[in-house]
Amino acid sequence: MLTRKNEVLVLAVIAAVLFSFVPPSISVEKEQALSRKNNPVKAAELESIQTEDISPKKESSKEVSPVSELHEKDEEFLKWLEKNYPKEAEKLEKVINKDSKQDNTSGDILGTYGKIFEVSKSNPKLAKLLKKDLALTKKRDKILDQIKSAKEKEKQKLIKKLEKILTNRYELILQRKQLAYEQLHKKLEILTKKVKKRAAEVENWKETEIKEENVKVRLEELIGKAEDFRWY
Repeated sequence: MLTRKNEVLVLAVIAAVLFSFVPPSISVEKEQALSRKNNPVKAAELESIQTEDISPKKESSKEVSPVSELHEKDEEFLKWLEKNYPKEAEKLEKVINKDSKQDNTSGDILGTYGKIFEVSKSNPKLAKLLKKDLALTKKRDKILDQIKSAKEKEKQKLIKKLEKILTNRYELILQRKQLAYEQLHKKLEILTKKVKKRAAEVENWKETEIKEENVKVRLEELIGKAEDFRWY
């Protein structure tokens, strides 16, 4: 006979299976709401167990700050940032020293510069283009803010500056596409060489003499394995 706790666990499993087959038009939240309406006590017990099972177990009550992890794992990124964007590196160091869990500066900096950093390790040319594009994007955003509050005469000047920035960004995008094409072309050349090599190997294996030799070698391998087999 099932105990109270086992009964609830079984129901939790059944509920999970049923929820996995809920039609797209009915959300899991609606199903849980219906369950709470029909049997609120049982629903509360199920939700409690599901939360307990899904929630990760904490080995220690002491929280590890995301900024502390950044300090430990991303020293290489920090050095790169100091070299390429010293002001941003200074901001990041202040956050690290403060060890603030509420500060989003570290996430913003990683989101903005993390991709360029990763690309710089494998593709310096692309990283250089990304840096230029980032600088132009910041100028674009700054001018757009100025246009919102500028008077008509000043606005026209700003629009001309914006047009120039967009032209430069367009050229950068073309360079990025050209670089991507060249890289793809190199990969295609390598792949073409491999295909030709494999094709030559297949043609070679079709030769009667080579075919018979390969079959003979495989036969000897199989027989040899059979003789070496031990039942103890």
